[in-house]
Amino acid sequence: MKSRPAYRNPWFWLVAGLPLTAVVASLGSVYLALHNADVPVVAHAYQEGEDIDHDLDRQIQAKKLGISADVSLDPSGTHMLIVLHAQHALSDSGIKLLLSHPEVPSLDMHPELIASGEHRFEAELPAHVYGRRYFELSTPTWRLVKEISFPFSLTSIQAR
Repeated sequence: MKSRPAYRNPWFWLVAGLPLTAVVASLGSVYLALHNADVPVVAHAYQEGEDIDHDLDRQIQAKKLGISADVSLDPSGTHMLIVLHAQHALSDSGIKLLLSHPEVPSLDMHPELIASGEHRFEAELPAHVYGRRYFELSTPTWRLVKEISFPFSLTSIQAR
């Protein structure tokens, strides 16, 4: 009887092929893991946790002060009027506005607030503001936050 080489026998490929496939697949997985490693989501997790606590404290302070705001946008969508209301005395200095995009940080805006009376502020926006934004009106001691959708005509923001 003439013997033939092992690689010509179908049983050889069945017995050796499955483990060889597993070895090749695992080496491929190791290569992908080494060359496409995930970067840490948060490099300074503790500091970010402290910042979140500070933001929550400022929101609680806004609720204690009874702060709310009425925000209106003109039909062109470029001029915003903000009127603050508070149950306690409120200083108009140091108030900042942030309109942050929920997905693309490069679309965040920091419009300059211009005082136009007691507890009244105006801000000029670029013409291309549309879609969802996180509206944040804040000082170092309090903070008002609400998700809004552009364009809008009038919205009210309450401290939560």
